[in-house]
Amino acid sequence: MNQHNQQILKLYESIKRTAGCTKRSIEAIIWNDLRLFAEYLGDKDFEEATTLDVEGFFSYCLSERKNELETVSRKQTSLNAFYKTMIRKEYFNIKNPLDKIDPVKYNSKPRGYLTKQEFKQLIKYLQDKNDLRGLAYVLLSYSSGCRISEIRQLNRDSLDYDKLQFQVLGKGERYRTCIFSQEAGEAVKRYLETRTDDNPALFLSREHNRWGKESIERFLRKAAQEAGIKQRVFPHLLRHTRAMHLLEDSVPLNEIQKILGHKNINTTQIYAVMSIEQAQKTVQKLDQQNTWLGR
Repeated sequence: MNQHNQQILKLYESIKRTAGCTKRSIEAIIWNDLRLFAEYLGDKDFEEATTLDVEGFFSYCLSERKNELETVSRKQTSLNAFYKTMIRKEYFNIKNPLDKIDPVKYNSKPRGYLTKQEFKQLIKYLQDKNDLRGLAYVLLSYSSGCRISEIRQLNRDSLDYDKLQFQVLGKGERYRTCIFSQEAGEAVKRYLETRTDDNPALFLSREHNRWGKESIERFLRKAAQEAGIKQRVFPHLLRHTRAMHLLEDSVPLNEIQKILGHKNINTTQIYAVMSIEQAQKTVQKLDQQNTWLGR
Protein backbone atom coordinates (compact mmCIF):
# COMPACT_ATOMS: atom_id res chain seq x y z
CA MET A 1 0.00 0.00 0.00
CA ASN A 2 1.41 3.39 -0.94
CA GLN A 3 1.77 6.20 1.61
CA HIS A 4 -1.02 8.32 0.10
CA ASN A 5 -3.60 5.53 0.47
CA GLN A 6 -2.40 4.86 4.02
CA GLN A 7 -3.14 8.50 4.90
CA ILE A 8 -6.54 8.32 3.21
CA LEU A 9 -7.49 5.27 5.28
CA LYS A 10 -6.49 7.05 8.49
CA LEU A 11 -8.58 10.05 7.43
CA TYR A 12 -11.55 7.81 6.66
CA GLU A 13 -11.12 6.08 10.03
CA SER A 14 -11.40 9.47 11.71
CA ILE A 15 -14.56 10.22 9.71
CA LYS A 16 -16.14 6.91 10.69
CA ARG A 17 -15.23 7.33 14.36
CA THR A 18 -16.83 10.78 14.39
CA ALA A 19 -19.94 9.26 12.83
CA GLY A 20 -20.18 6.80 15.74
CA CYS A 21 -18.89 3.70 13.97
CA THR A 22 -17.78 0.97 16.39
CA LYS A 23 -14.19 -0.27 16.66
CA ARG A 24 -15.27 -3.65 15.35
CA SER A 25 -16.89 -2.11 12.26
CA ILE A 26 -13.88 0.10 11.61
CA GLU A 27 -11.60 -2.92 11.78
CA ALA A 28 -13.76 -4.86 9.31
CA ILE A 29 -14.42 -2.01 6.87
CA ILE A 30 -11.17 -0.06 6.86
CA TRP A 31 -8.40 -2.36 8.01
CA ASN A 32 -9.78 -5.41 6.26
CA ASP A 33 -11.85 -4.54 3.15
CA LEU A 34 -10.34 -1.16 2.18
CA ARG A 35 -6.79 -2.11 3.14
CA LEU A 36 -7.05 -5.21 0.95
CA PHE A 37 -8.28 -3.09 -1.97
CA ALA A 38 -5.42 -0.62 -1.44
CA GLU A 39 -2.92 -3.49 -1.53
CA TYR A 40 -4.55 -4.78 -4.72
CA LEU A 41 -4.15 -1.32 -6.31
CA GLY A 42 -0.41 -1.35 -5.59
CA ASP A 43 1.11 2.07 -6.41
CA LYS A 44 -2.17 3.43 -7.76
CA ASP A 45 -4.03 5.95 -5.55
CA PHE A 46 -7.64 5.40 -4.52
CA GLU A 47 -8.66 8.36 -6.69
CA GLU A 48 -7.11 6.70 -9.75
CA ALA A 49 -9.06 3.45 -9.39
CA THR A 50 -11.36 2.63 -12.30
CA THR A 51 -14.45 0.47 -12.60
CA LEU A 52 -12.19 -2.14 -14.21
CA ASP A 53 -9.92 -2.07 -11.15
CA VAL A 54 -12.86 -2.66 -8.82
CA GLU A 55 -14.25 -5.53 -10.91
CA GLY A 56 -10.76 -7.01 -11.07
CA PHE A 57 -10.53 -6.78 -7.29
CA PHE A 58 -13.81 -8.65 -6.85
CA SER A 59 -12.64 -11.31 -9.29
CA TYR A 60 -9.38 -11.62 -7.33
CA CYS A 61 -11.33 -12.07 -4.07
CA LEU A 62 -13.46 -14.82 -5.62
CA SER A 63 -10.78 -16.73 -7.50
CA GLU A 64 -7.56 -16.16 -5.54
CA ARG A 65 -8.83 -15.58 -2.01
CA LYS A 66 -11.75 -18.02 -2.38
CA ASN A 67 -14.19 -15.57 -0.81
CA GLU A 68 -17.89 -16.43 -0.74
CA LEU A 69 -20.30 -14.17 -2.66
CA GLU A 70 -21.65 -12.84 0.64
CA THR A 71 -18.13 -11.72 1.61
CA VAL A 72 -17.58 -10.01 -1.75
CA SER A 73 -20.95 -8.30 -1.35
CA ARG A 74 -19.78 -6.89 1.99
CA LYS A 75 -16.58 -5.63 0.37
CA GLN A 76 -18.65 -3.96 -2.35
CA THR A 77 -20.73 -2.20 0.31
CA SER A 78 -17.58 -1.05 2.12
CA LEU A 79 -15.98 0.31 -1.06
CA ASN A 80 -19.15 2.02 -2.25
CA ALA A 81 -19.70 3.78 1.10
CA PHE A 82 -16.03 4.83 1.15
CA TYR A 83 -16.10 6.42 -2.30
CA LYS A 84 -19.49 8.07 -1.74
CA THR A 85 -18.27 9.64 1.51
CA MET A 86 -14.95 10.87 0.13
CA ILE A 87 -16.62 12.32 -2.97
CA ARG A 88 -19.40 13.99 -0.95
CA LYS A 89 -16.85 15.57 1.38
CA GLU A 90 -14.83 16.67 -1.69
CA TYR A 91 -11.67 14.82 -0.75
CA PHE A 92 -12.00 13.03 -4.10
CA ASN A 93 -12.87 14.96 -7.27
CA ILE A 94 -13.88 11.89 -9.28
CA LYS A 95 -16.88 9.78 -10.25
CA ASN A 96 -17.59 6.79 -8.05
CA PRO A 97 -15.93 3.79 -9.79
CA LEU A 98 -18.66 1.55 -8.33
CA ASP A 99 -21.56 3.43 -9.94
CA LYS A 100 -21.60 1.15 -12.97
CA ILE A 101 -21.09 -2.11 -11.08
CA ASP A 102 -24.15 -4.27 -10.40
CA PRO A 103 -24.72 -5.43 -6.81
CA VAL A 104 -23.23 -8.84 -6.00
CA LYS A 105 -26.11 -11.29 -5.70
CA TYR A 106 -26.05 -14.23 -3.33
CA ASN A 107 -28.53 -16.48 -1.56
CA SER A 108 -28.43 -15.61 2.12
CA LYS A 109 -28.56 -18.55 4.49
CA PRO A 110 -31.65 -18.69 6.71
CA ARG A 111 -30.82 -17.74 10.27
CA GLY A 112 -31.32 -20.41 12.88
CA TYR A 113 -33.11 -19.99 16.16
CA LEU A 114 -34.30 -22.06 19.09
CA THR A 115 -37.86 -23.28 19.00
CA LYS A 116 -39.91 -22.58 22.11
CA GLN A 117 -39.51 -26.22 23.09
CA GLU A 118 -35.72 -26.06 22.68
CA PHE A 119 -35.56 -22.86 24.72
CA LYS A 120 -37.57 -24.57 27.47
CA GLN A 121 -35.08 -27.46 27.35
CA LEU A 122 -32.21 -25.06 27.92
CA ILE A 123 -33.96 -23.30 30.80
CA LYS A 124 -34.93 -26.61 32.45
CA TYR A 125 -31.33 -27.86 32.19
CA LEU A 126 -30.01 -24.73 33.91
CA GLN A 127 -32.69 -25.01 36.60
CA ASP A 128 -31.88 -28.67 37.24
CA LYS A 129 -28.16 -27.83 37.48
CA ASN A 130 -29.01 -24.93 39.81
CA ASP A 131 -26.83 -22.72 37.60
CA LEU A 132 -28.15 -19.38 38.87
CA ARG A 133 -25.62 -17.30 36.94
CA GLY A 134 -26.30 -19.13 33.67
CA LEU A 135 -30.05 -18.97 34.15
CA ALA A 136 -29.93 -15.23 34.89
CA TYR A 137 -27.75 -14.58 31.85
CA VAL A 138 -29.92 -16.60 29.43
CA LEU A 139 -33.23 -15.12 30.62
CA LEU A 140 -31.91 -11.54 30.68
CA SER A 141 -30.20 -11.87 27.29
CA TYR A 142 -33.26 -13.51 25.72
CA SER A 143 -35.95 -11.25 27.18
CA SER A 144 -34.05 -8.05 26.39
CA GLY A 145 -32.94 -9.19 22.94
CA CYS A 146 -29.57 -7.57 23.67
CA ARG A 147 -26.21 -8.32 22.08
CA ILE A 148 -23.53 -10.01 24.18
CA SER A 149 -21.49 -6.77 24.28
CA GLU A 150 -24.51 -4.94 25.72
CA ILE A 151 -25.18 -7.56 28.42
CA ARG A 152 -21.50 -7.73 29.40
CA GLN A 153 -21.30 -3.99 30.11
CA LEU A 154 -24.09 -4.12 32.71
CA ASN A 155 -23.38 -3.55 36.38
CA ARG A 156 -25.33 -4.58 39.48
CA ASP A 157 -27.05 -1.20 39.63
CA SER A 158 -27.88 -1.08 35.89
CA LEU A 159 -31.28 -2.77 36.17
CA ASP A 160 -34.44 -0.91 37.19
CA TYR A 161 -36.57 -3.74 38.62
CA ASP A 162 -39.66 -1.54 38.93
CA LYS A 163 -39.71 -0.38 35.32
CA LEU A 164 -38.07 -3.61 34.06
CA GLN A 165 -35.64 -1.51 32.02
CA PHE A 166 -31.94 -0.76 31.70
CA GLN A 167 -29.77 1.40 29.48
CA VAL A 168 -26.85 0.27 27.33
CA LEU A 169 -24.36 1.85 24.98
CA GLY A 170 -25.29 -0.06 21.85
CA LYS A 171 -24.18 -0.41 18.25
CA GLY A 172 -23.14 2.88 16.66
CA GLU A 173 -22.16 4.20 20.12
CA ARG A 174 -25.80 5.12 20.82
CA TYR A 175 -27.47 4.82 24.21
CA ARG A 176 -30.78 2.98 24.18
CA THR A 177 -33.31 1.73 26.70
CA CYS A 178 -33.82 -2.03 26.88
CA ILE A 179 -36.56 -4.04 28.54
CA PHE A 180 -36.51 -7.35 30.40
CA SER A 181 -39.07 -9.76 31.80
CA GLN A 182 -40.17 -10.16 35.42
CA GLU A 183 -38.82 -13.72 35.26
CA ALA A 184 -35.41 -12.46 34.15
CA GLY A 185 -35.38 -9.87 36.93
CA GLU A 186 -36.15 -12.49 39.57
CA ALA A 187 -33.44 -14.79 38.16
CA VAL A 188 -30.87 -11.97 38.32
CA LYS A 189 -31.84 -11.17 41.92
CA ARG A 190 -31.45 -14.83 42.94
CA TYR A 191 -28.01 -14.93 41.33
CA LEU A 192 -26.88 -11.70 43.00
CA GLU A 193 -28.00 -13.01 46.41
CA THR A 194 -25.28 -15.68 46.11
CA ARG A 195 -22.56 -13.06 45.60
CA THR A 196 -20.39 -11.93 48.51
CA ASP A 197 -17.97 -9.79 46.49
CA ASP A 198 -18.04 -6.04 45.87
CA ASN A 199 -17.33 -6.21 42.12
CA PRO A 200 -19.76 -3.86 40.33
CA ALA A 201 -20.08 -6.14 37.25
CA LEU A 202 -23.48 -7.82 36.90
CA PHE A 203 -22.04 -11.13 35.70
CA LEU A 204 -18.75 -12.46 37.05
CA SER A 205 -16.45 -15.21 35.83
CA ARG A 206 -15.26 -17.99 38.14
CA GLU A 207 -12.10 -15.91 38.59
CA HIS A 208 -14.24 -12.98 39.88
CA ASN A 209 -13.69 -10.80 36.82
CA ARG A 210 -16.36 -9.47 34.46
CA TRP A 211 -17.65 -12.52 32.57
CA GLY A 212 -15.74 -12.70 29.28
CA LYS A 213 -17.16 -13.13 25.78
CA GLU A 214 -15.35 -16.39 25.02
CA SER A 215 -16.27 -17.83 28.40
CA ILE A 216 -19.97 -17.03 27.82
CA GLU A 217 -19.78 -18.64 24.38
CA ARG A 218 -18.29 -21.82 25.88
CA PHE A 219 -20.91 -21.88 28.62
CA LEU A 220 -23.81 -21.63 26.14
CA ARG A 221 -22.35 -24.20 23.76
CA LYS A 222 -21.78 -26.72 26.56
CA ALA A 223 -25.14 -26.09 28.27
CA ALA A 224 -27.05 -26.53 25.00
CA GLN A 225 -25.25 -29.76 24.19
CA GLU A 226 -25.93 -31.20 27.63
CA ALA A 227 -29.56 -30.05 27.39
CA GLY A 228 -29.91 -32.21 24.28
CA ILE A 229 -30.14 -29.36 21.75
CA LYS A 230 -28.60 -30.45 18.46
CA GLN A 231 -27.89 -27.08 16.87
CA ARG A 232 -24.97 -24.90 17.96
CA VAL A 233 -26.08 -22.29 20.47
CA PHE A 234 -24.19 -19.00 20.83
CA PRO A 235 -25.02 -15.62 22.43
CA HIS A 236 -26.42 -13.92 19.31
CA LEU A 237 -28.74 -16.88 18.73
CA LEU A 238 -30.64 -15.86 21.87
CA ARG A 239 -31.25 -12.42 20.35
CA HIS A 240 -32.46 -13.97 17.11
CA THR A 241 -34.58 -16.49 19.02
CA ARG A 242 -36.30 -13.66 20.89
CA ALA A 243 -37.11 -11.90 17.60
CA MET A 244 -38.49 -15.07 16.02
CA HIS A 245 -40.63 -15.93 19.06
CA LEU A 246 -42.09 -12.41 19.04
CA LEU A 247 -42.89 -12.80 15.35
CA GLU A 248 -44.56 -16.14 16.02
CA ASP A 249 -46.68 -14.42 18.69
CA SER A 250 -47.74 -11.76 16.14
CA VAL A 251 -45.83 -8.83 17.66
CA PRO A 252 -45.63 -6.07 14.99
CA LEU A 253 -42.28 -5.68 13.24
CA ASN A 254 -41.89 -2.03 14.29
CA GLU A 255 -42.18 -3.06 17.96
CA ILE A 256 -39.58 -5.80 17.48
CA GLN A 257 -37.36 -3.15 15.86
CA LYS A 258 -37.66 -1.05 19.03
CA ILE A 259 -36.82 -4.01 21.28
CA LEU A 260 -33.76 -5.01 19.23
CA GLY A 261 -32.58 -1.42 18.88
CA HIS A 262 -32.39 -1.41 15.10
CA LYS A 263 -32.03 2.04 13.60
CA ASN A 264 -33.54 0.89 10.30
CA ILE A 265 -36.54 -1.43 10.08
CA ASN A 266 -34.96 -3.06 7.01
CA THR A 267 -32.49 -4.66 9.42
CA THR A 268 -35.35 -6.07 11.47
CA GLN A 269 -36.94 -7.38 8.28
CA ILE A 270 -34.09 -9.91 8.03
CA TYR A 271 -35.51 -11.67 11.09
CA ALA A 272 -38.95 -11.97 9.52
CA VAL A 273 -38.13 -15.17 7.65
CA MET A 274 -40.58 -17.90 8.54
CA SER A 275 -39.47 -21.49 8.48
CA ILE A 276 -41.44 -23.81 6.22
CA GLU A 277 -42.60 -25.65 9.35
CA GLN A 278 -44.03 -22.46 10.83
CA ALA A 279 -45.79 -21.58 7.59
CA GLN A 280 -47.09 -25.13 7.31
CA LYS A 281 -48.70 -24.98 10.77
CA THR A 282 -50.52 -21.79 9.83
CA VAL A 283 -51.74 -23.18 6.53
CA GLN A 284 -52.80 -26.51 8.05
CA LYS A 285 -55.08 -24.70 10.50
CA LEU A 286 -56.75 -22.91 7.60
CA ASP A 287 -57.01 -26.14 5.59
CA GLN A 288 -58.79 -27.84 8.49
CA GLN A 289 -61.36 -25.04 8.47
CA ASN A 290 -61.72 -24.93 4.69
CA THR A 291 -62.40 -28.49 3.54
CA TRP A 292 -63.35 -28.94 -0.10
CA LEU A 293 -64.12 -32.65 -0.39
CA GLY A 294 -67.56 -33.91 0.54
CA ARG A 295 -67.77 -36.42 3.36
